[in-house]
Amino acid sequence: MRLEEKDYKNIALPNHMVSSSPSTTANIPGARIPGQSTKNTNVATATSNLDSVLSQIAGKKQLNTVEKTSNDWEGFKESDKTLQDELERNAQSKNAYLVKQDFLNRIDHKKFELEKKERDRERSRRAVHGSK
Repeated sequence: MRLEEKDYKNIALPNHMVSSSPSTTANIPGARIPGQSTKNTNVATATSNLDSVLSQIAGKKQLNTVEKTSNDWEGFKESDKTLQDELERNAQSKNAYLVKQDFLNRIDHKKFELEKKERDRERSRRAVHGSK
């Protein structure tokens, strides 16, 4: 049995599918909403239907502990300018962890490059002496 478009007009949506706000009502083409005349039914596009359903499902976004703590810390730093200045000075000082790590990584890379040059020289010497 196949339903025609005129049959859909007589089908009422259940109350849990009908929003009290007409802008967020999930409109189904030809579907009749209880208490609303079929002449005034505004058919929305498929994307707006999907958007309204997704926004109803998603609801209000919940903050997790990390986001809330980060927001609280940023607010605290902004309220105390001397603390913010002190944190910036410490971040750039020679005792800062990241500054030390950057220095150690540069030294390690430099050592690697020197060892690589030495290995390349050794290989080239072997190749020259081995071919004679």
